[in-house]
Amino acid sequence: MRLFNSNMKTALYTKPIEELKTEALVIGCYSDTLDDLDNYESICNGLIHEVVFDKEFIGKLNQIINLRLTGNVKRILLLGLGKREEFNVKKAREATGKAVLYLRDQKVKEFSFCLFNDLQP
Repeated sequence: MRLFNSNMKTALYTKPIEELKTEALVIGCYSDTLDDLDNYESICNGLIHEVVFDKEFIGKLNQIINLRLTGNVKRILLLGLGKREEFNVKKAREATGKAVLYLRDQKVKEFSFCLFNDLQP
């Protein structure tokens, strides 16, 4: 059984979020630091703030919420990472796998991922 379609492309970006063009942007979020999501409000017109304020998204490990947008980024996928102090490489692999499988099931062919900056390789 093949999990991935060879047509799926992944891009790592190093440019300002406002310049990014992608079918989906995956953003990893710790449950205890959801304030970090403010950096992405410029491309989603307050949608992230709404789902966090309404507690639809709490950052629980492997929690996924899909926000549809109309700009250069067509959707934002918020990916729960759990508590920052409990996060490790194993949990990063697990959460990343969940996100990729979710995107595959949604027929997303290209996506970008915000990397976990605080993990050592």
